[in-house]
Amino acid sequence: MDHLPLPKNAVKLGIQIPYISSIEYDGQDFDTFPLRHGYSYSDRGFLQSQGSDFDLCAFYQSWLYFGLMQEVFGCAIDQKSFVRTGGDGTTKIIDSTVLRARLRIWQRLSSWGPWQAEVTDRAISQCAYLDNNDALNSMPSAPWVEMLLSVKILIGSIVNAGPLFMRSHIGTPSTVRPPWISASDLDNPTCSIISSHMIQNSWCPFRARHVLSGSLYDVAYYLACLPPNEGRPANHNECLAKKSCTGDSVDDSKPLKPCHTDICDGNCSEVAPNMKEVAAILNQGKVPLFACSRLASGNWQVEVLAASRNSWFTAVTHVWADGLGNHSNFVLCCILLRH
Repeated sequence: MDHLPLPKNAVKLGIQIPYISSIEYDGQDFDTFPLRHGYSYSDRGFLQSQGSDFDLCAFYQSWLYFGLMQEVFGCAIDQKSFVRTGGDGTTKIIDSTVLRARLRIWQRLSSWGPWQAEVTDRAISQCAYLDNNDALNSMPSAPWVEMLLSVKILIGSIVNAGPLFMRSHIGTPSTVRPPWISASDLDNPTCSIISSHMIQNSWCPFRARHVLSGSLYDVAYYLACLPPNEGRPANHNECLAKKSCTGDSVDDSKPLKPCHTDICDGNCSEVAPNMKEVAAILNQGKVPLFACSRLASGNWQVEVLAASRNSWFTAVTHVWADGLGNHSNFVLCCILLRH
């Protein structure tokens, strides 16, 4: 995933893709590559093997990751250029940094033809099979989840770079769809590894699932790398059960204490507009504005005005989130003095 653009101050997810490929793609034919190495297709068109789980996972990396890359780019891929040593000094990790330049060159100079669309479709089909194969995804002896996630992100990157060429060379819009995250995919391992990182970064679990549904895996990875929310801590324990985000909701059953400034002793007065005047302006289909001024006596006065095209005003957002909201629509004097 090293080739993907990241947000400013991105959080490192710590998701590493082990380099386990023991067979280099030979470039002869994508479909028959498994047959040339002793694998067979099932009736559904997926691989069968009598070997170990780890060997099968390693073969899928050679085929769906490096093989797909070579078929799409139309040139040999040096697998060693995609490998770096992990933090322990011995583990080999996939590093896709060089893919960024390859995608740019291919987008400018190459073309997307029918064969590239076909092999991409085949790779997507294999991903769907592995996603729905609980036996494979639950095997701890092989890094299925990490391998599959890297292939899905690669497919998304390739398809995002290719449609312009596909339309110009084939003449019809692409039928190839990268592996979108559908509602039924939200609980599969490759999606769960991303959503769990989002929740650790202060995302609401419900909102995380809502945003991921319909996203590409490269977009999902970008979202998971966003810095944690630095706002007020929120309790999202009930969000999934209630099917909405309740972390910032106000519990009406509990008394709401006004939020004074740090330098206030908590005894300053409340300033409120005339709500009948506010309602009258709203009934006219207009926007009410509040003009606050301090009288010679030290008290505050609030005048309710209807906004016009020539009005100058300041809008304050996230009032409730910042602890300034209340059910009586008043503002504390200490808050007005602060602003």
